[in-house]
Amino acid sequence: MAGAFAPSPELRGLAWGIDGIGIIVACAVLVVDHLQRGDGHLAAGFLVFLVGETVVTSAAAAPLDASAPSLAAGSGLWAAGLALVSLSSAIPLFVRATGAIAAVLLGGVLGATLLGQPRLDVLVLALALGAPLSSRHGYLPVGFRVPYPRTP
Repeated sequence: MAGAFAPSPELRGLAWGIDGIGIIVACAVLVVDHLQRGDGHLAAGFLVFLVGETVVTSAAAAPLDASAPSLAAGSGLWAAGLALVSLSSAIPLFVRATGAIAAVLLGGVLGATLLGQPRLDVLVLALALGAPLSSRHGYLPVGFRVPYPRTP
């Protein structure tokens, strides 16, 4: 998130790279955790989200206009991951609904790009609306602190 306010492209790329790597590692941990708990929808959703974040992070240091296709592809994967995660009944209903809304917004980024309209202002607007609802800045750290019963 700090990359959005960085004063230079170099600092933006560094901040987005660090942010992306942190999310990738967090998703990997969540995949393993949910597999061990037997919740396949959550594990699959986080795995897809991990792949999407990897695609986006690969273009973190590129100029914004050059990274639009990677951002769109990653947004599509984020949308698919959020949709999978939102299917799990282990997640509170409000968080599931928030994830579904974010999935639609992020899927719109991919749709606009596939339709030949990869306008950077539209991509940024959709991401500005969808990303805070998604795991990048809200959904992942807050919504998935799901209480599970402890096993001995």
